[in-house]
Amino acid sequence: MLPCVVLGLLAVGLLVVPWPDAVARLAAKEGPLEHLGHGLLLVALVGWAVAAARARGADRRRERGLCMALVATCALVLGEELDWGAVYGVTAGAEALHTALGHQNLHNAWRGASYLLFSLPVVLLVGVVGWRRGDALGRLPQRRDALGLGLLGVASVVGAWGGPRWEPVLDEVVETILYLGLSWMALRPVGYPATSSKLTRQRVPMPSPRV
Repeated sequence: MLPCVVLGLLAVGLLVVPWPDAVARLAAKEGPLEHLGHGLLLVALVGWAVAAARARGADRRRERGLCMALVATCALVLGEELDWGAVYGVTAGAEALHTALGHQNLHNAWRGASYLLFSLPVVLLVGVVGWRRGDALGRLPQRRDALGLGLLGVASVVGAWGGPRWEPVLDEVVETILYLGLSWMALRPVGYPATSSKLTRQRVPMPSPRV
C-alpha cells in the first residue's frame, strides 16, 4: 500500500497547484474519482475472495480468515459508497435501510459514529496486523502497508484544515488512494516484496585454488 499512497499523494500535489479547479471537479460528489473508487473496491473485494480460496499451507486457516475479513470490509464500504445500489438506480437495499433507519445508508444514519464502523476494521486488519507481520512476504498486510495507512491518516487530518472547499476534495482523494491500496494488496505477487529485508543472498564460497 505504501507505494500507492506515496505516488497518489504526490500526483495530487503536483496536479492541484497548476489545475486546482480540475482536481476539485474530479473529486466532486459522484464525480470520476468516486466512480473509480467503486471499481477499485470491487476489484479488492474479488481479489481478497480469490486469495482466501487459494490459501494454502499450515497457516491457511488464519490466512483465509484475514482475507475473508477484508472481503467483508470491502463489501460493507462498497455498499455504503453505492448507497446500497441507489447510486446506480437499484433502490431495493436503500429503501429497506430507509424503512429501518430513516436513511438509505449507515454513514448518514449514524453520522460521525459511522467512521468508526468503517475505519476500525481497516486499522485493525491493515495497520495492526501489517505492523505485527513486519516484512513477511505475501498478499496479507505487511509493515509497509501499515506505514502507508498511517500516512493516509496524516493526509486526512491535514485535509481537515483545508476549509470547506478542499476538505471534501482531499477526503475523496484519500478514500480513492485507500481503495487503490487495498486492490493492490489483493493482487500483488505472493512473493512481494522480492527484496525483503529478511532475504539475503547466499554467498557461494569460491573453491580454493589447487597448489
